[in-house]
Amino acid sequence: MPRPTNDSWIAACCLVDRLPLATFNGREYAEYDDLRLPSWRRPGPTGSPPNGPPFDVP
Repeated sequence: MPRPTNDSWIAACCLVDRLPLATFNGREYAEYDDLRLPSWRRPGPTGSPPNGPPFDVP
């Protein structure tokens, strides 16, 4: 299946600027080489992250 054009542009912007891509659709971006996808943590009971930001950047 071909990659959606909008996903390619989003991934390209992150790759060029060496930024992680924060998304809940990590599977759609998993095949892009060198694209950093943070792993999300479940928020605490009040909706805020338990400690620090709600994601870890590899």
